[in-house]
This record gives sequence, C-alpha cells and structure tokens, in this order.
Amino acid sequence: MINTEVKQLAGAEVRLREHPGEGPVVLFCGGAGVVAEYWDGVTALLEDLHWVTLDRPGLGGTAWSRWVPTLTGVVDLMAAAVEDRGGPAVVVAQSMAGYAAEALARRHPHLVAGVVLVDTTVSFPRTPPREAGLTAARAVHRLARLRPVGRLGGRVHRGGVALLSSERARVRRRPELLERYTDADALAAAVAEYSAYRGQGWDLLALRSAHPYPPVPTVLLSSSSTGGRDRLARQNRLARLLGGRQVVVDDGRHMLMVDRPELVATAVRSVRPAAAG
Repeated sequence: MINTEVKQLAGAEVRLREHPGEGPVVLFCGGAGVVAEYWDGVTALLEDLHWVTLDRPGLGGTAWSRWVPTLTGVVDLMAAAVEDRGGPAVVVAQSMAGYAAEALARRHPHLVAGVVLVDTTVSFPRTPPREAGLTAARAVHRLARLRPVGRLGGRVHRGGVALLSSERARVRRRPELLERYTDADALAAAVAEYSAYRGQGWDLLALRSAHPYPPVPTVLLSSSSTGGRDRLARQNRLARLLGGRQVVVDDGRHMLMVDRPELVATAVRSVRPAAAG
C-alpha cells in the first residue's frame, strides 16, 4: 500500500508518497522538475522496503513556494523529510538532486545511512554564477494559468524528459505524467529549479570545504550516453572524492530510474546497512 500525504516541512508544502516495509527508510528525490512518479519502476522492485518519495514545493500538486531553490533550502527539506519518517535514510537522488544529497550527508551525517546518485549533475566551477532570478518562473506561472498554455507546457515538459530517456515511448504512454505538469505551480517550479542548478553547484563547493563527507556507502550510477567522456570523468572524480563506487551504464540515458530501474534498485540494496538486511 502506498500512502500519499501533502504536508508542511521546513516551511514549505511538499508531497510524500510512502510505502511501509523494512528499514532504514529509502528517500527518493528527482532532479530539476522531476516528479515522484518517475521512480515507480524502481519502487516496484523494493516492495519489501520502507521507502518515501519527495516532491518539492510546486511539484506533485503542491503549492509553489515562489522562491529560487537554494542548496540550503533543499537540504533543509530533505532533512525534515528524513526526520519526519524516522531516519537515518538511504538517500537516492537523480541529476541535480545529487547536489542536495551530498550536502545532506555532509551537513547532517546522522541522517544518512547510504547514498545512491543516479546520473548526478557534477560541476567544479571556478567562478560564481550570476544570481538566479524568478522572472522566467513568474512569467510561466502567469501564462500557465490559461488552460491551453498549461496543457502545452505539460506536453513540452514531458517531451523534454522523454528525450532524456531511452524508453521514450514508455514515458509518453503515461498520461499521469502529463497531468503532473499542466498546472501553473508545477511548471513555474520546474523553471525555477532549472535556473538554480549553477548556484547550488557553487554553494556545494563551499560546503565541501567546511564539512567532510561521512564514511557512508555511496554508489554513483553514470550513463555513458549523457554528456560523453567528460561527464563520466567528472562523475568518476566525484566518486573518488566521496569514497564511493562508480557504475557506468551503457544502455540507459539520464533518466536511469526509468531506463534501468533494476540497476537503481540493486544499488539501493547494496548501500543499505548490513544490520538492516
């Protein structure tokens, strides 16, 4: 049984989908604008485990918080979710959410039992980015209130995500994924999250200097079809920085939880504490 709850955490509205089972809890976090339903293929393979998916403000039918998501803000949300569900947790993060998963482990090591990074975004910037604003997100929020625009925006977003998957037809066949992106809050939140990734990457550099990464089991699943050798090399550098293990996946794209859910599920089981089974 999956229980869905919309609640306030760290001062913002989020959606949690929870399945009871063996602990520790597994927390799933998608990348920029990625809703919880994209994890369905993975969670179906973890029916014996206690898992929770987190939809950030604006996603999954929640209210957009009308702020540019900072690294600190996202980490606070994740920490609140783990504490609310009786952590520590195995944290599974895709793409840009990998920034927050690493930051959570560094800031709150007592809340993290293991980490799986799913084709995570990796950057080692040398100069600070321009400050991200809300102009584009606010414009999208205003226009998307018109139903035809909202539906068009939903199709564009779902189509864009499908291009990042080797299972494009599977993504396009799921009408609920279209519906999740037809409201103004979801589209604005997605735009705001995309605009924030450079700033979050820069903030993570400072956090690395201030907080060591804890000795928790960590696996990086890296798609060889996303960004070429340079991206694989950056992810390998991150794996070594975190004392983790990199697994290169040749038959899957950026949405590895859709393309190769069995590999993600295997990685989750591999980082769970031995005492938990």
